[in-house]
Amino acid sequence: MRKTGRSPFWAWLFREEVLLCGAFLLALGLRLIIPLYIAAHSQDNDMRVYRSLVFGRTAYEVSFVTSLLYHWSAGMLKFHPEYYPPYAPYWSVPFLQGVVDAFGVVLVFMILSTLSTRKNALWGALIYAVWLPSIVYAAQAISEGGLPIALLALSFCMVKAFTAQRRLRWLSAAGALTAAVLFIRFDNGLIAVFLPAFIAWTLRGSMAESVKGTLAFLCGGGAFCLLFVFLLAPVAGYSHSLAFRSSKEATTPSMALALYNSMGEYPATYPGLRFYKDEPAFEHMTAKVEALRASGNRAFAFLSKVCPGDPNLAAYATEVIVEHPARYAGWIAARFVHFLPAHRFIATITTCLLRPAETPKMSGMYGRWFQEGTPVANSQFGCRSSSVYQTLKYVDLGLFGVFCVGVFALRHSRAAMSLVAMYLGVLVGHVFTCCGDIRFINNTPADLLEPRYLIGMVSIWPLFLPVGFSTLCGLVKRRRA
Repeated sequence: MRKTGRSPFWAWLFREEVLLCGAFLLALGLRLIIPLYIAAHSQDNDMRVYRSLVFGRTAYEVSFVTSLLYHWSAGMLKFHPEYYPPYAPYWSVPFLQGVVDAFGVVLVFMILSTLSTRKNALWGALIYAVWLPSIVYAAQAISEGGLPIALLALSFCMVKAFTAQRRLRWLSAAGALTAAVLFIRFDNGLIAVFLPAFIAWTLRGSMAESVKGTLAFLCGGGAFCLLFVFLLAPVAGYSHSLAFRSSKEATTPSMALALYNSMGEYPATYPGLRFYKDEPAFEHMTAKVEALRASGNRAFAFLSKVCPGDPNLAAYATEVIVEHPARYAGWIAARFVHFLPAHRFIATITTCLLRPAETPKMSGMYGRWFQEGTPVANSQFGCRSSSVYQTLKYVDLGLFGVFCVGVFALRHSRAAMSLVAMYLGVLVGHVFTCCGDIRFINNTPADLLEPRYLIGMVSIWPLFLPVGFSTLCGLVKRRRA
């Protein structure tokens, strides 16, 4: 009689837990190998800059998570801050971040097991295991290194809040993780607006449930803020990345300084407001404050009362919004559409990995390719004009299309729509505060983007891509039938 079915080995190999374990090991292996590749192509200057940021307590480009990992690993490896060898403690951070990020495979599996089928959950875990944006950013000691896993943890809590028992506890945990995400990258701050608004709207059938859910989320965020200020920040030696106060000098980050810097991408829209560095932006806004005060501008006087602690912010609102409302509305709308598909991460990262000898420094993967004195052929502009990038950018756009299909397929799930609210929070936050993508005007590069700013958007794509692919496959099968 002819045997049917799989052998015991193959039956064991294709068991769900074995496949999930394999995806995790694949994710872990890739996240431990990539830092070695980057290390081989990085310059000593990267190490010196990072050390000065951490121990100089001005690390606004390094998140508190990265600083904690750095200090913990330096202590475990017995490195003294003044006498350690230059490479070992620095590269311990990417390795530790890689180990933590590999657990995103498990989070993606658990989230998709709730939102969709177990098959899609396994595919999602495999996609995240090889997801280039998460792999490459976890391999670098920058604030974005911990952002993908933090957003996946936040996604898990939001899904649980709408599908499991003890909703208030899950919403409190989601609030705490939202605060953590904000401290990692403050330009994701509108997540803290979109998610509570989504909670209040979704639970509007019961006023009591709506109020309790929103308060639970906000209390969780407030509790983490207190924990951060009094415990985590002092341990990490970390100063917050964006202060809600008026800058006294160009080296002090502030909301107004970030907003003025965001004007750099469209020089034709706001002539004279093209800043890529803090110093000229600071000089402009301080001079603008004095000019508006001297002229007795009524809008500036009113806005100064609204935000009395930051006249620079009032100057920005007056100059950019009040004096040009139609121009500002068009600018914001154009940015929203332009940022919606996120950045072409796969094209960018692949191009950079394939041409390390032509890239000034491998830290360029996360966007710092435009340096003074850098030849155009080796800069971000040169990367954008490469045939590899121009070909692979359609892969990114295609994946965005599949992501949209997955969102549409899960449109009736409140848990899934909470993730869309989070996606929009990241998007809109960067629409208002960050520089945008490169645009070519008469074949001349006009704009500059650090791709790392939009990593939060593509971090949750693996949660929708398997659903999108399975939906498209189902449509093809029905057409053939």
